[in-house]
Amino acid sequence: MVYRGRMPDSSKLLGEAELVLLKRRIFAMKRDNLPPVVTHNMVDDENDPIITHLRRINLCNRKEDRVRKKKN
Repeated sequence: MVYRGRMPDSSKLLGEAELVLLKRRIFAMKRDNLPPVVTHNMVDDENDPIITHLRRINLCNRKEDRVRKKKN
């Protein structure tokens, strides 16, 4: 279809099984708490030196945390 310059029918892009999996994954991503911070593979989150340091300097990736824009 696309190769002929026509848009595909969006209802046919994903099958029923794919839609169910997509909805489940979207639902699983919704959360009220902070997202996990992952810098490397962890075995013990509570005693990991990198995560401990990030928490100590209050680098938590919260919505209200300020983010600096890179100046061009």
